[in-house]
Amino acid sequence: MEANSVVPIIGAIGLVSLAISWHMRSRESARIAQIGWLCVGVYFFLGSWNYQEKGDLILTVMSLSALPLTIGIARWETNTLDLRARKALNWARGAMAYAGGPYLLISHVPWLNVLAIWFVASQVALFYRISGTGDIHLGETWVETSSGKVTWDNWDGNRWFSSETIGEFPFQTELVMADGSFIGINFV
Repeated sequence: MEANSVVPIIGAIGLVSLAISWHMRSRESARIAQIGWLCVGVYFFLGSWNYQEKGDLILTVMSLSALPLTIGIARWETNTLDLRARKALNWARGAMAYAGGPYLLISHVPWLNVLAIWFVASQVALFYRISGTGDIHLGETWVETSSGKVTWDNWDGNRWFSSETIGEFPFQTELVMADGSFIGINFV
């Protein structure tokens, strides 16, 4: 197994641990939450080098700081006796698990990524038609690869799991007018 494919698994373990600890919040679940926080921190920390390669200083710093921040939260999990702080930590567990879970799935499962794009783009096309702006439909879906753009139908990559980001905007769907001209909006 490649190192790149281990990183999303670490993130998934962290998010599942946080979700379990959130559901067990009435019982003692700090240890499970600590594992979750540490795994999420490691996931973002290891992903920071991708942002550094792209020259994105802000995301690099934010991702690098995730590990020390989650170490602090994991430590806080066992050191808090205040009921208000405990409730805040429980809320943070659920927020991270249920906001991060869909993000992780969509970013690493190409089918889900493309389905999300088609869902949003088809809503826009529908609203264009309803408003009378024009007869808009979904055009071709493209995949940005290291060798250039290819259509979704011709892409030979794994559609069920991607351990790395293919490009800045790996999947795109065009909106097309009835006459075949493009309206200049791509959904990524």
